[in-house]
Amino acid sequence: MRKKWRFAPAVIAFAPDEAGVYALWKGDEIIYIGRAEGISVTLRSCLLEHAQRDARPCVRHATHYSWELARNPALRESELLSEFWSVRGCFPRCNEIETVERVVRRMQGAK
Repeated sequence: MRKKWRFAPAVIAFAPDEAGVYALWKGDEIIYIGRAEGISVTLRSCLLEHAQRDARPCVRHATHYSWELARNPALRESELLSEFWSVRGCFPRCNEIETVERVVRRMQGAK
C-alpha cells in the first residue's frame, strides 16, 4: 500500500466499493490498519465511516489513506499487522488503542 490519497470524503468517494484492506496515515506514519469484508462493508464504506471523525477518536487526525484489494481481507490484515510488528516492534497506534479498549471492556464485562 504505497499510494496515498488525501483523507477527505470527496476523495474517498472514488475508493473501491469492494473488499480489501486499508491504512490510515498521519503524515508519513501509518496509524491504523483495517479491513473491509465486502458486499455491505466495503473499502469505501469503511473509509467514509472513519472520515465522519466520530467513529474512532484515535483516527481523527488521519491525513491520508491507502488501500489494497484482497480476496481474504482478514488474512491480509493479519499479514500487514504482523509485518508492521516485525519492523517496528509494535502495532499502529490506533490498532493498539482499539485492542486495549476491547480487552478492558471484556474484563469489565467479566466482573
